[in-house]
Amino acid sequence: MVLVQLGHAWHDDPHWFFSERKAGTYLSVLNFVAAGVVAAAIARRLRGTPSARFWWAATVGFVWLGCDDLFVVHERVDRGLVALLDLDPDAPITDHLDNATVAVYGVTAVALAYAHRAYLAVFRWTILTSHSRSPSSHGWSPRTSPTCPRPSKTC
Repeated sequence: MVLVQLGHAWHDDPHWFFSERKAGTYLSVLNFVAAGVVAAAIARRLRGTPSARFWWAATVGFVWLGCDDLFVVHERVDRGLVALLDLDPDAPITDHLDNATVAVYGVTAVALAYAHRAYLAVFRWTILTSHSRSPSSHGWSPRTSPTCPRPSKTC
């Protein structure tokens, strides 16, 4: 919100700080890398369990998104594809090919979450923020999870 207000006040454009290589981009990169560091710490803590793979994949995903933002990867893919196919860069479809790249990132994240849905369902915030069934309908509960299969032990 601060950057939106500053952009509006100083440049008469609330989006000004969110262009490439501006403060909004660098804050986004920091957020992605921080999320990757947290995911890696969780993965290390869960080493040797099936759920560790989810967190390592999340680590790679978050760091990749940070690199994409910092090095303008999806925009470069867009421009490279347009040049390779000798297309008009200003045509309505080719002007937004980078959106397809970002959509692939989203589809990949959804596929990862779906593949690990039973593990993710044990977290209360997952249930509260989704319209999925309760963890018990998947055979899991807070006391029986993919990382702690024994009902009598709290993990």
